[in-house]
Amino acid sequence: MVMIYKYIDNKIAAGVIYGLVYIAALAFTFALVYGSNSGGTIAVRRFEKGKEFDGEKFYSEVWTNPVYHFSSFFYGMLTSLLYFKFR
Repeated sequence: MVMIYKYIDNKIAAGVIYGLVYIAALAFTFALVYGSNSGGTIAVRRFEKGKEFDGEKFYSEVWTNPVYHFSSFFYGMLTSLLYFKFR
């Protein structure tokens, strides 16, 4: 991330590279949520084939996991780097 910041002076190239890295972080977050199989969101409580999916399970397994919030924090870091480089 810092190498991109230091060595690429083209706004479009830096934006495309950072955008691809951010999309990869979002895909990783999606994989975490999809792989947990603990329901859709915190507010959802549903039944499926005799099993109950509880929002508390989503909260305890996914929401409290720091990896779930990584893409949001990463987006903030990328935005600030691009802002300070090309302002």
